[in-house]
Amino acid sequence: MTTLTVDRNFLPLLVVATALSACASIGGIRTDRQRAERIQECHDMRVELVPPPVLSVHGSLKGVRLGRRTEPHSGVDLAAPVGMPVIASTSGIVTMTYHDPEAGFVIEIYNQRLKIYSLYAHLQALEVSHGSSVKQGSVLGLVGLFKRSAGVPHVHWEVCTKPCVGKLASTVDPLKDGLICFGQPGVQADWSLPISCRRHRSPCAPADDPTIPTEGDPG
Repeated sequence: MTTLTVDRNFLPLLVVATALSACASIGGIRTDRQRAERIQECHDMRVELVPPPVLSVHGSLKGVRLGRRTEPHSGVDLAAPVGMPVIASTSGIVTMTYHDPEAGFVIEIYNQRLKIYSLYAHLQALEVSHGSSVKQGSVLGLVGLFKRSAGVPHVHWEVCTKPCVGKLASTVDPLKDGLICFGQPGVQADWSLPISCRRHRSPCAPADDPTIPTEGDPG
């Protein structure tokens, strides 16, 4: 029977080597985890919300095309394809719905907290009815194309201090706080756009993307 003899001076070295190996493994795990976190942060940072094009602003005499209006615009016209969902810019109660052969379906919502009315026109279908309670972002209907759309699919959006009647005097500029997308992180506003913003992910720059080795980085 052979007896294995271990040099006592070797044991401390073995313990140290084992400890260093374990630390290296843990360090590698931490490095991989940190890199994964940096990748996620980079990708989250690069997601942009792109609002719909504004065709005609509040108070303008310019139409959605080159023509001029006979009165200042009482709302805002936002371009959107036919069939695009129109969403509530605020929560509230549906106080009016009707259909105009030249303007399509029209819907009005009253928000008790803000004491404002919001109106949406040029819809080809409605998803809510008079008296319904809606939340901000709820689908109200779909964008249509009618004679008063002037050949350009869009939603006409008004924000009024009284029931909306299409006159500038009782309205406020819906874009007073800018183009605020529904669900836009880090932004607080009284209302948001009635058309959902498109989500666009731009590529991370090499300096921001931890998956792209930089000079001096072994990769």
